[in-house]
Amino acid sequence: MTPFDPVFLQDPEHSLTAVQVRLAFLNSGRTPAIRTQAKLRIFIDDNELPQIVKFPAAITIASERSCSVDFEITKRDLTGVTEGTRLFYVKGTVSYTDVFKADNSTTFCSVYDAHSKTFKLCGDIVMK
Repeated sequence: MTPFDPVFLQDPEHSLTAVQVRLAFLNSGRTPAIRTQAKLRIFIDDNELPQIVKFPAAITIASERSCSVDFEITKRDLTGVTEGTRLFYVKGTVSYTDVFKADNSTTFCSVYDAHSKTFKLCGDIVMK
């Protein structure tokens, strides 16, 4: 399971204060991820957003399919993120059972790169 590009669900020009963001996760494996759960921590610079972001329930995600979670950020934060003046990153864990009934989890940290408009692995940038 890997995070990839965020989708800004609302046109920032039409929102007065907040913009809804969707993060999608892809099951890049060859088999379904069963009873999948995710818990994410969202950061703008070093400030963790107060929202707890997770899948609403344990779900099954087919191979090469994705699922998503939504949350809001302020319009000001969005402007900084898209202009590259604010650091937007996500830390989280995705837990699932594979078809062989083995429990698995993936912990990740991904940072948004405003130039490529994609997430990249955090590396040394924000690992704490």
